[in-house]
Amino acid sequence: MEFLKAVGKFVAKRQIVYGARGSGRLPIWESEFIDAFQKDDVDGDWAEIAGMWPRLEAVVWPDALYTGMVCCLARFDFSELVRAADALPQCPLVMALVHALSVGQQLRLAIASNSERVRFCCAFTVTRREGAAELSADDETALSELLIKVAASPEEWRKWLAAFNTYPLRYPLLHRPLGIALAHARHEAALEYIDSIKLHPTQLTPPDACRAFISDCLQAFSEQASLEQRQAVWTYAHRRWLDWRFDTRKTDANLFEVHRSPLDFAVFSFVCECMSSDEREGALAETQKQFQEVGLTWYSSETDFTTEWNRLLSIFQPYAHACYRTEGASLDSRLYSPFDLQQSLYHRIMYRVRESSTHPVPD
Repeated sequence: MEFLKAVGKFVAKRQIVYGARGSGRLPIWESEFIDAFQKDDVDGDWAEIAGMWPRLEAVVWPDALYTGMVCCLARFDFSELVRAADALPQCPLVMALVHALSVGQQLRLAIASNSERVRFCCAFTVTRREGAAELSADDETALSELLIKVAASPEEWRKWLAAFNTYPLRYPLLHRPLGIALAHARHEAALEYIDSIKLHPTQLTPPDACRAFISDCLQAFSEQASLEQRQAVWTYAHRRWLDWRFDTRKTDANLFEVHRSPLDFAVFSFVCECMSSDEREGALAETQKQFQEVGLTWYSSETDFTTEWNRLLSIFQPYAHACYRTEGASLDSRLYSPFDLQQSLYHRIMYRVRESSTHPVPD
């Protein structure tokens, strides 16, 4: 219909001009912020856009007429809406358009779109809904389909990982659909996801929500991927985890208790699915040997000594859990020790164990 085409042209030609509020001059900091935002928008630097958008969101909002036009196109000519959205040259315009749509329509638009900007804005809006209920099964499937489409382009995929996986906590609805997508996307996409995870030691309490979201993603991946796929990803993640070794290269990274890591699920899965029982026992024996060497090695300070003990104890946890866990017990359900600290006052004093909450592994 000519009317719908006219509506689509109106939506597509909309533009935003940034300026000072009122009659005053634009403050320097606002001018610099807007210049940086516009440059990142043109360059497609979605990680920067994701970080800057919350500061603009409150002042960039569609009027009722614009919202009505978008809803009209979504209802009566969705292909015209896709063409109009693809023509929009600025992220705020796309965000305004996307906010007028339902979650299902946002994902449908993203899948149909040929614009990286539209795809990012739709995914960003869907996955960051704070306090929102879980996605419906259909919406999860659509989001996974979108992620598979994006993962087919290595350059766009790297931009998305930088935007969405630097702070997983900000996108609570992303992770399970992402794990499903990793199982069906090109093989390298899952390895690039592992590389994008920011490794840092996490304390036992309070539980680290980012680590939990990463585990949810990898759990979904493990449920969908073949054994060969899983083993390749677990092996890659385990190699990265061993090389990182709880920030062993950072001289100021002190550990005063056992810590977890964001890759614990992958490491535990590696021990279970990629190592034989003999290899598991050998890995435990090697770690226990390193524990004994700690007490015989000279350290420049008591802090360095305590840190190395806790680093080894942190590395020890996924191996011990894979070997000695009870059925259905989670990795976070208990701590393991190479010694029976409840029976050895010497070890408790030497390694500054505050309470006897660890479980010794069998001899």
